[in-house]
Amino acid sequence: MAFKICGPKSVLCMLILSAMGVVILSVVGILFRFNCATFAEDLMIEEIEEDFVTKMNDRYKELAYNCLIAAGLYGITLGVAIWQYNLNRRDGSMDALF
Repeated sequence: MAFKICGPKSVLCMLILSAMGVVILSVVGILFRFNCATFAEDLMIEEIEEDFVTKMNDRYKELAYNCLIAAGLYGITLGVAIWQYNLNRRDGSMDALF
């Protein structure tokens, strides 16, 4: 049983935002995974200690993991948006937008 949750305008907004979220967070996650120096300020390591490099690498991995999880959640949202888009298109609601 399929039911509409969102209208046609909110579905288009959700499609665009979730697609952008997947792309952007995936790229940022990959850059964190390869220890991109541009994101060094985002590591939030306050003190330089003996094991600074180890803490830095661990923090890069943690942030990469978090970005990729968020990209996956945006992917789920994109799937829901595609599902709702197809329901709205079958219903004829999308015709009024174009």
